Amino acid sequence: MSTRVQRFIRIAVSAGLMFTSLVACDSDTAKSEESGSAVDEPCGIKLSADAKRAALNLIGTDKYEATSPDGGPTGTASKLVKEHQTYGDSRAHKYDLCLTYKSAADLSATSISFSLIAEEPSKDFDPEFAQYDLGATLAIAKPRNAVLYMNCSSSRFDKGSGEPVVIRGEHRTRTPPDEDSKRLGKENLAVLHSASLALTQALKCKNHAGLPKEFIAHS
Repeated sequence: MSTRVQRFIRIAVSAGLMFTSLVACDSDTAKSEESGSAVDEPCGIKLSADAKRAALNLIGTDKYEATSPDGGPTGTASKLVKEHQTYGDSRAHKYDLCLTYKSAADLSATSISFSLIAEEPSKDFDPEFAQYDLGATLAIAKPRNAVLYMNCSSSRFDKGSGEPVVIRGEHRTRTPPDEDSKRLGKENLAVLHSASLALTQALKCKNHAGLPKEFIAHS
């Protein structure tokens, strides 16, 4: 083999190794950015500072995966509108706006779902729940979950009539940490509040269905 051919082969191999290294670096950067955005805005939900801290505590790790089976706030809003047009508010199907996982092999650590309900919620709820004033029709929470009922007046419902539609939101924690029960309840509610704001924005609910922009919950 001539010296010129050997030199050409060495240059080609070196160039190939350099390209592989650059691709690997770009891939690692992309993964890092993806995991970072998942924590900051899981499923397209812009978490408030309180909600972000609450989510990390309830999930139990600062590195988690988030998926949205029903398409995040925008997809969930569209499915609620379509259901209302087809069935009214009698079906009460739950749409999963966001599920979080500690790892791909685990069951969901937390879940956020929304559904339509036919009438105003009863105030006769489980005494384990604490009730909060959050500007919504009813906001209740306990260590494992929080539930929020909202009256959404939007041109997207009923062909633009603007009649209020009652929406039920819920945040569930599979295994809450062993901490103060009232604090855990408020943490569930803080995350649900951020998700509900994102949904009411996607639905174009008048005045965000009465929800305050900042999470301030008084029991």
